Amino acid sequence: MISQTYTREKIITKRLKSQLLPLALVLCAVNTHAHAYKISEEWRNFRTYPRTERAYALLKKGDLAGARNLFEQVYQINPKRKDISFELARICARQADIACIDAIAQKWISRQPEDATGYMLKGYIGYLTKNESQIIKYAPLALQRPGAPETFRSSLAEAWVAALINSDDATAIKQAEQLLKTQKISIAGDKLVQWEQHRQSAQQASQGKQPITKQFQQEGEDKTGTAPSELSKQVATQAARQNRNPAQSTYTKSKGISPQSLPAKTKEPIPQFPYAELNQAERNNQLSVHLIALAEQQQNAVFLNKVSRLQSDHLFNPALQASLARGLQTQHCDLLLAITPIETNAKLTTPYSQMAAAFCSKNNPRRAAGHFAAVNQLRSQNNQSPDLIALRGEGDALMADGQTEQAMQRWYQLLQIEPQAQLGETLAAYALHNPQFTISHSIANRFPQYFPAGSLALQQARHAVNNGDYNNAVQLFSRSLTENPDADIWYELSLLHKKNQQSAKQGEALAMAIKLAPQNALFHAEYGFWLINAQDNVAALENLQEAIRLEPTRIELQPQIAFLHMQQGNREAAIIDLRASIDQHAAIQAKMGISGDAATQQLFNWQRNVQTLEDRWNWLVNTQIRLNTAPDTSSATSPVQYGQYNGYINTALTYRLDPIRDAARPTWIFVRANQGLNDQSLSFTPDKTLGLGVTQRLLKDYMVIGSAEWLYRTEATYKNDMMVRLSGSHSINTDWQPTGNNWLTFNLYGDAAWLVRAESYYLTTSVEAGQQYRLPWLDGKSTLMPFISSIATANNDNPTHTIVSRVDVGVGLALQTWHGADPWRAPDLRQRLSLEVRQAIGGNTDDDFAVLLRWGLFH
Repeated sequence: MISQTYTREKIITKRLKSQLLPLALVLCAVNTHAHAYKISEEWRNFRTYPRTERAYALLKKGDLAGARNLFEQVYQINPKRKDISFELARICARQADIACIDAIAQKWISRQPEDATGYMLKGYIGYLTKNESQIIKYAPLALQRPGAPETFRSSLAEAWVAALINSDDATAIKQAEQLLKTQKISIAGDKLVQWEQHRQSAQQASQGKQPITKQFQQEGEDKTGTAPSELSKQVATQAARQNRNPAQSTYTKSKGISPQSLPAKTKEPIPQFPYAELNQAERNNQLSVHLIALAEQQQNAVFLNKVSRLQSDHLFNPALQASLARGLQTQHCDLLLAITPIETNAKLTTPYSQMAAAFCSKNNPRRAAGHFAAVNQLRSQNNQSPDLIALRGEGDALMADGQTEQAMQRWYQLLQIEPQAQLGETLAAYALHNPQFTISHSIANRFPQYFPAGSLALQQARHAVNNGDYNNAVQLFSRSLTENPDADIWYELSLLHKKNQQSAKQGEALAMAIKLAPQNALFHAEYGFWLINAQDNVAALENLQEAIRLEPTRIELQPQIAFLHMQQGNREAAIIDLRASIDQHAAIQAKMGISGDAATQQLFNWQRNVQTLEDRWNWLVNTQIRLNTAPDTSSATSPVQYGQYNGYINTALTYRLDPIRDAARPTWIFVRANQGLNDQSLSFTPDKTLGLGVTQRLLKDYMVIGSAEWLYRTEATYKNDMMVRLSGSHSINTDWQPTGNNWLTFNLYGDAAWLVRAESYYLTTSVEAGQQYRLPWLDGKSTLMPFISSIATANNDNPTHTIVSRVDVGVGLALQTWHGADPWRAPDLRQRLSLEVRQAIGGNTDDDFAVLLRWGLFH
């Protein structure tokens, strides 16, 4: 903010230099020495910033009406901004709207009668209307009050002096002189000359004499070699006339010499200045008047030439430099800077000169900082305390130049001398923004009252995080929370624990954040996901539901809530949330940042979950026809339906019960029937099997199932038997895939069955891998899949309990189709037709080769 203030001051100063009267400098927008705005005003500044920038842009284009409208809006928002008041008054002056300026002045006087701004604007009205009585009335009121920079006061003082001279009121002039002396207000040299001439004229008139004046010929030649022009008349003392060197009388007694009486060209060297014989005080006074008059006449080259000559003659001393600074600092900053380099030698300069040069260096903040620093170095050499204005100015200039740490050091020094709440708050803000600076820690330790509790430790913690110092960051966060327990900081600490993979501490931090801010939806959502990872699904569901209750727009939580309902067996609630997620899938996926194939697959998964939850009944019908003839001594048909090579027709019906433990481990009851077929036909064999049983999934993350089944078999030693089984499978991409033109399918299956009465077993392991190719030219969802497979079986289910084993490999081709989808459900019917050839490569079976045609319909 300080650097912006400094830049704006530069822009406005440049504009105002083009005005005809120095009083226009009153309209500068920013006070270089103004303190930082209060924090309560920052919001108003934020609101007015776009309008202000636009107003200045319109003003630059010459659109006075548009600029005035915007400035009036800014003035209404923040009537305490002096820069806007002055700029608005300037526009009103250009539009000849005196009433506008008067209204602004009256409001300032009414609102802040002890501030100079309102009276200064009243004086400006006097200048615009050429009403010198109004200038005389309001100028002293403005000059006796604080609130205006020295430059503005000097301009108003000059206008007041001019008005008083015209009024010819000796008493008022004397009072004005006393006021300017008391207020230490400096005015331009030409105004002092006019005033002095008026004062001496009045004095001579009262004594019945004429004032004594002398003319001094301007020193130096122009580029063409013509004689110098006549200087303006100056006041000379009688002592000076008596003490001059007779050798220089030709030059000094020039009262009757005119430019025409001199030769057109001269080769003679430039003579010495006629002030050499005067004592230093009088010489400085005369030279100051003379040189300032040259500056007012815009004879800059002559001015600099004379100063250079004075320096070479050792007549240019610090006192003269300071006197010139007083006269030049208002309108002739270029000349002032030319004769006032940054200097800390008391024999060559003065604090006043360096201060004036600093004010004139607004366009060069680095140089301004150097001059301000020189002021206090000079004061230190004289054992004087630091100048507070110079300290503040140096800090502001350093900040404008981007030297933040050095600027903070100057402000810190100033604050130790003179506590200022506004500056303290500004400095604390910079310390918080730059916790890496050593000065920031000093500021926090010395002035903790300007810092919000825990704020510095918090900024240091963030800085440590940026540097990768996580352990130190955790300690700093803890310190900040000790000073100021804040929910947002607890949440920030939880993110750091998450980055450090400290899950337990992350959960603790999130719990504290929720305790301090129970109405924060974000905290509940983050805690809910943490609880999911911690496998506390009940608490996770509660927090996610609370998050979406507090903030209904968090629809991206809905699919996760549905998943938790599924995990807990809340079937109806899960269906509702899944269907709602499907209806809003585009918005949800946009908030989650999911698009393309990933979004399509996610939507399909939600639809599959709806289909699975809604359909408790499952059934299948499948058949297998052996196309070649089996040997006469073929093995018995397997009651577990795997690893068999005979023909059959198989049906099954399954109903899913409410889970006994949780939804991830469901329970089914089933009934199935199997009818054997003769080779190469659909004719029935005597083999028939009927089974009725219950199945329980055992593991949540893997498909491992235990079942118990009553069996009835027509072709077995024990027609009624009990079979217990343990089976498991692992499948990849066996379902329909909504994306991609082809995909790999893999299925691994294992099964172990025990027949209780027959005291026999069946062992089966099978694997199938294939590449499914989408068939877009068929209706619905269809694929053609070439595959390879292998089965290893063993059983002793025969009268002699002889072990029969077989290991084979096979190849095949399958056509699969899926049916029954709608906007909320995935397909619930799958049909498979395959042709498969198998060759035994191990075991003791007599059945070495088989060609099988299979068809199945699954729901």
